[in-house]
Amino acid sequence: MKLPTLRTRNLLLVVGLALLSGCASVATTSTTATTAPAALIPATTAPAARAPEVFSVATYNVENWRNNFAAEKLEKSGELGTSTAARDTLRQLRAANDENNWEVARVLLELAPDIVMFQEAASLEDLKAFNTRWLENAYATVHVFATNSGRGQNLAMMLKPGFSIVEIREEYHKEPDPDPTGRTSGGEESGVANQPRLFARGPGFALIQTPSGDKVWVGNTHQKSKSGNSVDVTRWRNREAVRTHDILRELRATGHPVIFTGDFNDELGVQEFEAGAGGSTVEKNAGPAGGGFTLATQQLHDKNLISFQGYFRNRYRSLIDHFVISDDLAPALVDVRIDRSPFAEVASDHLPVIATFDLRHRVRP
Repeated sequence: MKLPTLRTRNLLLVVGLALLSGCASVATTSTTATTAPAALIPATTAPAARAPEVFSVATYNVENWRNNFAAEKLEKSGELGTSTAARDTLRQLRAANDENNWEVARVLLELAPDIVMFQEAASLEDLKAFNTRWLENAYATVHVFATNSGRGQNLAMMLKPGFSIVEIREEYHKEPDPDPTGRTSGGEESGVANQPRLFARGPGFALIQTPSGDKVWVGNTHQKSKSGNSVDVTRWRNREAVRTHDILRELRATGHPVIFTGDFNDELGVQEFEAGAGGSTVEKNAGPAGGGFTLATQQLHDKNLISFQGYFRNRYRSLIDHFVISDDLAPALVDVRIDRSPFAEVASDHLPVIATFDLRHRVRP
């Protein structure tokens, strides 16, 4: 039912992006949210009351989300001109952008996570406008983490009212790669001679105070993709994972529990090139058994579930969006699941993964 629409809107996005090429200034033009069409998003039923210690965290890679704001930027830039053909192209592109954003909004409104970590997110300005127009300010806090991505694929976070940021740690992206052997692309200069940065994008962490007064570290990542995958690329991804696990241990040493999630670009077990690159990226993020952390998405793997579905394309179709949690939170994990709702199936090539916690059951010092 949706495939013709997907093909049409993807074509429109290609047209819009082609028109944007060579206009780097357009991509950073300020935007202002417009009023949502009446009754575009049905009113949602108020959630039942729950204990303040119960909250949910979702990870959601929204494919090239920045593209969903192309029409507004083109209109403000005036690059298309005022011809009838230009106005028609802009109208169609705006309709495609609106449809895409409406689908993402429906996913978020129905899933309703208290904390959501995004990968491939748009700019801070665009996300704030999205929250206002499409989510009716369902989230009180919007943050975009510092990143190495030069393609507008940001790591971002939204928090519901009642959740607040105590501290942000996001300078990890500046760290140099300790062994860049075999790297031919990716990563900005680290400031260390002849050494690119270790992380392709992040990670970023926030110490969040929940409505119960508890403080929890929540982290977000989008590790090196499998584009051009090889032994060297996999080694790079594994170096990211090893350093990430060290960061998790450093954060746990502050006395607060840790939730780490995002797009690991790897499924559990040893896949292509990993045997020659030191092992599984997922396992390196989580660390050894008994090392203080639990792979919360292990149960999804055991059920052969997937989070990257690629629409109708089956390449790399697997579970690559994960949760790693400190062991003190393991008893507090109520549920972890993948959203396969109709809107989630078409809104992105990734499906959201959501974990629910009840801090009344966490192991306290």
